[in-house]
Amino acid sequence: MTVLDLDCCRLGDPALDLGLFLAELHLWADLLGKSGVEQAQERVLAGYAPGAQRDRLIRARFYESLELVRAAARRLPMWDRGWENRVARLVGRATRILEGFRKKCG
Repeated sequence: MTVLDLDCCRLGDPALDLGLFLAELHLWADLLGKSGVEQAQERVLAGYAPGAQRDRLIRARFYESLELVRAAARRLPMWDRGWENRVARLVGRATRILEGFRKKCG
């Protein structure tokens, strides 16, 4: 079976979709209070892109960090209990991703 989403069909970086999905895993795990998101992400990466170019995976992680910050700013209702903690966790995760780039790339 093939599913096409023609609503948002356009040329773009394939790493963007992967990065957005990785961020969604983190966001939903946080909203549902689930752990193990890093293991789930690794399984997605192993199945989705077993032979992917290293730079594509780096871009995907960068897009993930951007989406986490965007989600913290736009998708989390400020009136929810624990809003501040949830925002701090999402932005903290984005920060750790970017710090990992700095360590790897110098």
